[in-house]
Amino acid sequence: MIRNTLHFSPWWFAGGMGLVLLVVVGSLYTADVPGPPLPSDKLVHTFCYFVLMAWFGGVYQRSAHWRVALALCLLGVVLEGLQALGGVRQGDLLDALANSVGIVIGMVPGLLIPGGWCRYAERIVVR
Repeated sequence: MIRNTLHFSPWWFAGGMGLVLLVVVGSLYTADVPGPPLPSDKLVHTFCYFVLMAWFGGVYQRSAHWRVALALCLLGVVLEGLQALGGVRQGDLLDALANSVGIVIGMVPGLLIPGGWCRYAERIVVR
C-alpha cells in the first residue's frame, strides 16, 4: 500500500501520523490558545484535512487513496462526535463536511502528480 519506491517511507508515514496527532489534539484540546485570530472555522477544518489527504496521497499508492480518504472522513466524524460528548466543545456536522471538502481537494495532488509528490521530494534529497 505504501509506495515501494520510496527510500524514506517509514519517515513519510511517521510524519503523516504526526500530522494526524496534531489534528486530534487540536480538535479535542479545550483551552483557549493565545495567538492571532484564525480565519473561518470551516476554512481551518478544510485546510487541515486537505493537508492530511495531500500528505498521505504522496505516501500511498493511488489505488489506496480512496481508503485513506475514507479513514480521514471517519476520523473527522469521530472527532466531532467526541467533541459533542465532551460537553466543553460542540460537535458540528458542518465541520465534518468541511473536513470532507478538504479531503476531496487534497486528493487532487495525488491525481495530478504521477508517482506521488514524495518520490519527487526524495529525488531532490537522494542524489
